[in-house]
Amino acid sequence: MNDQRFIEMLNLYIDRELVGEQIREIEEAIATSPERQRIYAQYCQIERATQMLLTETDAPQPSICLLYTSPSPRDS
Repeated sequence: MNDQRFIEMLNLYIDRELVGEQIREIEEAIATSPERQRIYAQYCQIERATQMLLTETDAPQPSICLLYTSPSPRDS
């Protein structure tokens, strides 16, 4: 999977718009690449920040980022 496709699929994954084989494909891409794990972790940080903002405004909250929760370099 090239980088452009990875980012496109990652966005769809975060939005819970992938199904079946697509989910397996993106999860494998994340699991097998430290760089993609880093990118995924960044997207998860953005997702969490968005959830916090939505909580403050009482808007509906999407939830994802459960696959990898590896600590950020600051947490080490």
